[in-house]
Amino acid sequence: MLFRSNHIRTGEHFLKNPLESKLINGTKISGRTSKGLGIGFLNAITQPMYAEVEDSAGVKRNIKTNPLTNYNVIVLDQTLKNNSAVTLINTNVTRNSGYYNANVTAGLVDLNNKKNTYNLNGKLAFSQLYGPSQKTSVGHAHKISFGKTGGSWIFQLMEDVTDAKYDINDMGILFNNNYLDHYLTTSYRWQKPTSWYNNIQVNFNAYYSMLYSKVPDQKINSNFQVFTSNVNANMQLKNLWSVSMFFGYVPRGNDFYEPRTTGYSFHTPRRIQFDPTIETNSAKKYFVILDNFFAIRSLFNSPNYSLNLSQRYRFNDKFSITHSIFYNPTINDAGYYSRYLENDILKDIIFSRRDLKTIENIILFKYNFNSKSGITFRARHYWSKVVPKQLYDLQANGNLTPTIHNDVLLTNQNINYFNIDAVYTLEFAPGSFINIAWKQQGVFGDENTAYTYFKNFDRTISSPQNNNFSIKVIYYLDYIDFRKGNKKK
Repeated sequence: MLFRSNHIRTGEHFLKNPLESKLINGTKISGRTSKGLGIGFLNAITQPMYAEVEDSAGVKRNIKTNPLTNYNVIVLDQTLKNNSAVTLINTNVTRNSGYYNANVTAGLVDLNNKKNTYNLNGKLAFSQLYGPSQKTSVGHAHKISFGKTGGSWIFQLMEDVTDAKYDINDMGILFNNNYLDHYLTTSYRWQKPTSWYNNIQVNFNAYYSMLYSKVPDQKINSNFQVFTSNVNANMQLKNLWSVSMFFGYVPRGNDFYEPRTTGYSFHTPRRIQFDPTIETNSAKKYFVILDNFFAIRSLFNSPNYSLNLSQRYRFNDKFSITHSIFYNPTINDAGYYSRYLENDILKDIIFSRRDLKTIENIILFKYNFNSKSGITFRARHYWSKVVPKQLYDLQANGNLTPTIHNDVLLTNQNINYFNIDAVYTLEFAPGSFINIAWKQQGVFGDENTAYTYFKNFDRTISSPQNNNFSIKVIYYLDYIDFRKGNKKK
């Protein structure tokens, strides 16, 4: 959505503001030639979107929040010998009414040796934003990786780079750009079964991240962001149970995003992490995964603990139930709280020392009527609360000192999400499907953190719910069948 809040006049408020564009047309063509050239084409056109606002006198008007828009994706993928390939991808977004347009082009290569024991792959991409309302902006990104993929000892080295102007978010997702990252992974594998295990693998991973270029008004004279390292091992036993252990170490770094103000950074604490996991035999009717993570951080001596338990019971080949629960209490966590302004001028960025608690419950039902049709039902409740205990001012060097602003109040936060996703699927012809979906969402939040989990769940499902019902038909047309039909005629 391209709407900007400054389009709202003083005294106006929203009556309606749709979040999803209506599709006028969607077309997809894909296939592969006899010489291994894959061709994919996608085109979609969406209608303009309008928000309705009203002023204090009751006068209503519409504001265009998104224009008539055309989306295109073209992919050319040529397979090579040794399971190798080269690929060209282009995405384009063209908007009507003088809005900006976006274009991204990327070339990819994936090469293996004859024995498929070594791999070289890479990507070179360019993004472009242009149009009457947009000064042309060209960004680039590249990724290159080399590794040994066969044998007992394997490894991979990788560099991943984007500059500060690289932007694919008009038809993709890139949470942040402007980074220069390096990765190293190496493993040793015992793949020959013995009397008590089937396989064992020991891994070492390291990750080093920097800003690609300094940000405007950067306060610290360093582009370093984070370095992480870990050693982990996993083993499958003869009874097909799996066990693993993870140990990680993260020294102090710089978080340029948590302050939520360009130029500032937060000096992140040192972290030591442990994570044992056990997994039973998934072929059995009853299957369990238990993951127990623990970390200690140097700032405020902050422990972070999480428990993730997932269990599935398969009654028969048609019906199964899966339940997952995630529990994460954190004490003395440090994070962004607010910005302190005087006469609309930024004086300080305020952080808080806070306690957090997050619980996520998911239940999933699956029932297959036969090999061609079935129903899935997934319900999820997410609850998270934040209780700040003390406020701090962020210094230019990224450290925290107790705040000097006594007029800033401590405010709790309590948020709940409840989702239902139910889908019936029928394959009425090879590769052709009818999907009937029902989606429901409820959101509830306030500042009351005293209620229990079940009370929050009750208040969430009692709040207004958003329901959506959709029918989707996918029909697969096989070009080879068309050719056979023409020959018969």
